[in-house]
Amino acid sequence: MTGTSNAPSTVRLLNAALTALLLTTTLSVLPANPANATFPGANGKIAYVSTRDGNDEIYSMTPAGAIQTRLTTNTASDTLPTWSPDGTRIAFNSTRDSIPPFIVSNEIYVMNADGTNQTRLTTGAGNFAPAWSPDGSRIAFQSDRDGNNEIYVMNADGTNPVNLTNNAANDLQPSWSPDGTRIAFVSFRDANFEIYVMNADGTAQTRLTINSTTDANPSWSPESNRITFRRDISGASAEIFVMDASGAQQTRLTLNVVADDDPVWSPDGTQIAFTSDRDINLNVYLMNADGTGQLRLTNFVANNSAPDWQRIAPFPAPPPVGKIAFRSDRNGNNEIYVMNADGGSQTRLTSNVASDDRPAWSLDGSRIAFQSDRDGNDEIYVMNADGSSQTRMTANAAFDSQPTWSPDGTRIAFISTRDGDEQIYLMNANGTGQTRLTSNAARDFDPAWSPDGTRIAFTSTRDGGLEVYVMNADGTGQARLTNNLAPDYSPTWSPDGTRIAFHSFRDGSYEIVVMSANGSGPTNLTNNLDADLFPTWSPDGSRIAFSSDRDLESVEIYVMNADGSNPTRITSNPAEDRDPAWQPVTDTDADGVIDLADNCRLVANNGQSGTGPSQLDADHDGYGNICDADLNNSGLVTTGDFGILRSVLNQVAGSSAIAAAADLNGSGTVTTADFAILRARLNTAPGPSGLTCAGTVPCP
Repeated sequence: MTGTSNAPSTVRLLNAALTALLLTTTLSVLPANPANATFPGANGKIAYVSTRDGNDEIYSMTPAGAIQTRLTTNTASDTLPTWSPDGTRIAFNSTRDSIPPFIVSNEIYVMNADGTNQTRLTTGAGNFAPAWSPDGSRIAFQSDRDGNNEIYVMNADGTNPVNLTNNAANDLQPSWSPDGTRIAFVSFRDANFEIYVMNADGTAQTRLTINSTTDANPSWSPESNRITFRRDISGASAEIFVMDASGAQQTRLTLNVVADDDPVWSPDGTQIAFTSDRDINLNVYLMNADGTGQLRLTNFVANNSAPDWQRIAPFPAPPPVGKIAFRSDRNGNNEIYVMNADGGSQTRLTSNVASDDRPAWSLDGSRIAFQSDRDGNDEIYVMNADGSSQTRMTANAAFDSQPTWSPDGTRIAFISTRDGDEQIYLMNANGTGQTRLTSNAARDFDPAWSPDGTRIAFTSTRDGGLEVYVMNADGTGQARLTNNLAPDYSPTWSPDGTRIAFHSFRDGSYEIVVMSANGSGPTNLTNNLDADLFPTWSPDGSRIAFSSDRDLESVEIYVMNADGSNPTRITSNPAEDRDPAWQPVTDTDADGVIDLADNCRLVANNGQSGTGPSQLDADHDGYGNICDADLNNSGLVTTGDFGILRSVLNQVAGSSAIAAAADLNGSGTVTTADFAILRARLNTAPGPSGLTCAGTVPCP
């Protein structure tokens, strides 16, 4: 089949039925261009079609137009690429099943993002313009299998095709809204190609545009609230427009005497990629969502068209507020529980006939230290955040209790009566190296690390009452911060290290008080006649959780703003809930991915080709490429990894899984700079943080 004078066959393909219709109506040929939604996320690569190698093939490139990678290699025409919602696959059209010279078979295929595993989904009639559902389980497409073009939907494996439009006119170019509720499409049912929308099940088919010329190629914005499309103006001129999802506020974005076509949004909603023949050949361009800043991305003596933008899925991460661990006796004895910061999803972590108490999170939020008398007297235990792997850290005839982690996770401060009165001790996170930090005839307890790990606040009776003190992490420089006739104790540092919260009896009842880190400016936050105890800061420092008996029924957990406003009860039961501990949420390498979800936490995952934070793990060993020089997954970086890197030297990262893994610096190409990274990590475990592959060496 042939195309118009200013466009290649790749984006102007029509089946015989549609061609006949257009000839009888004397209208210009409407292309079977892609009409895709853009699913919200970070901006990935752009897939497109190019004739630079002699026929229509699918390529990909970074958003800046760099690192051009060919994905299909076929003597037939491969066109109309569309990314799956998770960015791992591409559906496309191919004529590779044609029987020349008379039978042209357009079918829908799917392949991996690197071009591998190309699989045919449809068989038979002309099938065009695949469009994924937001959950990736289905694909909408146009087909003339019933005599004219209709919009169908099938499972993502090609099974169970269902006709959605069932209309005597031609319905084309489906585009599934990112919220999954609607499908935009193009129809000739009103004797002109206009844009329509329908529910995802085919009901409520509604016209959005009313125009004397062709409106086509609808593409949803990531928020599902706008649609960009192409409108024929006159002669060879077509322009990019945008409108509300209702069809209102139709606004022109481009202004040329040539054809601008194939618009598609960036996943972050800030830009639109499109094609234009303003520079003789069709090329892929980029502009801001308001039409400004138009920039050419491809520059070949060939036609480049049909762009579609890969979504990089949002990074998995727990809620930034973290969870709250606490102690409750709701099941007859003290146990450790955990809940969301709003009190939801309360889950029991320990279960035994002993008393488990005083939970304390490790800085990365992956473990909880606590005290338990399950072995006859109070000892320090450590468990995973889900309650698994409960391990005893101390073992002696005295009482060891009130653990608190150092910020670097290597040490635990605690109190012990092993030398008489309660004193503060320090040990390694595995229980070794137990050392006494305080030594006097009074009681020292309630240790709390400063966020920078240089100091420990604590409570002491050394001056006749209960007061808050501070000392260096090695026990030196002990200094008194509070000076009252009433008890002040249970100190806890704000995340920025500038303030200390504690509870105090200075106003006739126990209240939550906040002071500066040097002890100045103490301020009562709670001001009531009830007992408010054991404060703990949220990771961002905006809130404080605490225990209170203000509702008379029992002691419950409350949360308030850091200024004491809006105290809110988050537990409610006849038992006693107390000793809250707020899970830290940290981003050690400042790459935008919190440590709990970061597979390379000590080195920032800068992303392929500078596209932003990335957790790309090309060899699937649990570590991001940017920190993983263990290319053969042996569990150790060895000279064998040099041979692997050498074998793909100067290859683009997307050319193979090996090249992707060997691109250690994320430049997009395997270069000698990657050798320097590998050399620096020789004879080390995967990742600079020394993490193991899910506890297994060698890595699976």
